[in-house]
Amino acid sequence: MRQYLKNEFGFYLSQGCKYACSFCSAKRSSHDPITKKLTKIKEVYRDLNIANSDLEYLVLKALSFGIHGLNLYLSNLDLFQNPLILSQFAENVIQLKRNYHNFSINLRALSNVRSFLQTHKSNPKIISKIIEAGLYRIGFGIDGATPKIWKATRKPQTKSECIQAIAIAKDVYGLIPETLMVFGYKHEDKTSLQLGYEFVRDMYENYNALPRPHVAKYIAPGNDGWNDKQNEHIANKFIASPILFQNLDFTAIPSPYTHPNNELRELVTTYYLKICHELPSLTQYVKPETPLLNKQELNEVRMFNLKRYDI
Repeated sequence: MRQYLKNEFGFYLSQGCKYACSFCSAKRSSHDPITKKLTKIKEVYRDLNIANSDLEYLVLKALSFGIHGLNLYLSNLDLFQNPLILSQFAENVIQLKRNYHNFSINLRALSNVRSFLQTHKSNPKIISKIIEAGLYRIGFGIDGATPKIWKATRKPQTKSECIQAIAIAKDVYGLIPETLMVFGYKHEDKTSLQLGYEFVRDMYENYNALPRPHVAKYIAPGNDGWNDKQNEHIANKFIASPILFQNLDFTAIPSPYTHPNNELRELVTTYYLKICHELPSLTQYVKPETPLLNKQELNEVRMFNLKRYDI
């Protein structure tokens, strides 16, 4: 428990998302692959009184170990999707920090670009309040760099909105922005991948936005590709050989099982590693474990992957 509390850990605050991004495996709004009918999902917060009690317990437990601060990664898929409820949580955390005035609470979370901008426009005090509660870094889901890719994956944003969100987070609120770039979809090409790399690079150079690249896996349990009956034969390959599920890690380099097109697989690998190696990437990429490897090769891959955790 001491070791756990000394490191950053997830804190369950909400689940669900109103957006329908096709690659996402979380509980969210989704389109039926045949009828195209939209099933809407709302973000649902847990009981904030219980959340506050849990957090106070963790504070007291940490203090009993001589630990004077907690680093939490909030579970929200989109932190500013329901700003009024978020504001209530922030007030609870602020009061908790007053009660234990020598104790620090640092928060990190994800946000949809558009939700952040809407909150900034309509109620910027809420952003300031969650910052007072401890928010210091915010990861924006950029996930592509062209209108074509965003439309194909149902990402509700434009390039200018992405830049605005990152700039405002840093310059107006003093937050550390993170650029989450899930790219490498099956309909991408060299141009879109290059633009994805350039966007991450430019945001780092201009706004110190920390790069967090990930490889898109268009068929993964829970997402649109997995639920599409046309892909059932691919899903069955993973079910028949459970080792393949490691290939679906969004930090894993593309494999023939996730990117069967050789040319695309090589391109995605090149630009993914380009961000990981040439920029101060937060992502520790892993290598895919596949039945194509002999025993020695598999052991080497597993040794390479050891302790390389996503953040």
